[in-house]
Amino acid sequence: MPSAADHTFILLNSRAFLARAFAEMGEFGRGVALAEASVTLSETADHGFCLVHNLYALGLNYLRQGELARATTLLERALDLARARTVTFLTSIIGAGLSIAHALSGRVDEALFLAEQASDDAKATGHTGMSMGAHSALAEVYCLAGRPADSAAAAGPALEAVRRTRRRGLVGFVLSASGCPGLPPHLGTTKSRRYVFTHHPPPRPR
Repeated sequence: MPSAADHTFILLNSRAFLARAFAEMGEFGRGVALAEASVTLSETADHGFCLVHNLYALGLNYLRQGELARATTLLERALDLARARTVTFLTSIIGAGLSIAHALSGRVDEALFLAEQASDDAKATGHTGMSMGAHSALAEVYCLAGRPADSAAAAGPALEAVRRTRRRGLVGFVLSASGCPGLPPHLGTTKSRRYVFTHHPPPRPR
């Protein structure tokens, strides 16, 4: 029979996934409110994994609506905590999100380093979903860095992971990541991604 600690983990981890879903749907108010409350609950429970996951979900909501400073602060905190509390399973998706925040802020060199590191971390987990997310972010960062060929190459493993797991609804998401922001709006598969693409043109390549 599951213990009280198990129930707490399931509850807080589920709330993080729901907040992430709100971010991708463009329901930022609901996502932020849920993630903020879940961060507080995770801190009270002293549950490292759930705290890191909910900080990531909160940062993702700010990232998707283009509030890059807030997103960066939250994702940096999440990544630092993940490393300090050995929540290594989540470092790839957090690093991937932070790399996009840096790229959209014009910090291209830092973004490339984080995106490439996130890709390596994802491979180490052996988790298909993590690999898809990290390679998708890497494709997006390469695009923002003005490297379309590398972007297309990075999107390949992400698309393969999506197709292998038959998660066909994510194909458009991955393809949009490898298409440069500022191109026609059909490249964004959700309201949140279209918002970022419209309001944050890519920095000029160095």
